[in-house]
Amino acid sequence: MEKVTYSINKLIRDGIPAICEADGITLELKTLTGHDLTQALQQKMVEEAQEVATAPSPEKTKEELADVLEVAHALCAQLGCTMADIETLRQHKRTKRGGFEGGTFNTTATMAANNPARKFYEK
Repeated sequence: MEKVTYSINKLIRDGIPAICEADGITLELKTLTGHDLTQALQQKMVEEAQEVATAPSPEKTKEELADVLEVAHALCAQLGCTMADIETLRQHKRTKRGGFEGGTFNTTATMAANNPARKFYEK
């Protein structure tokens, strides 16, 4: 029987290899640690956030948000912090700058040419 191989190169959930094996799929795997794992988790967060942004329904959005949260838990563990630490930071930022429930959407910003805040807008 002819076989095909696909290049994947991304972090996967720990249970996926067993699921794939049961489906007759052979995976080539390696275990990441340290900086490599941190980078892979950061990339996974971008991937999952993109899936939230493009989810076609509220239910699918909820599923993707669960994936974001799973990655956040893993990234916290990798960085030596807890979700409680992140929640404390979230609350601090919310107190200082507010949340997003109000739907405030910035369309333009005008300032003096020498305003140091330009560096934020010129990213």
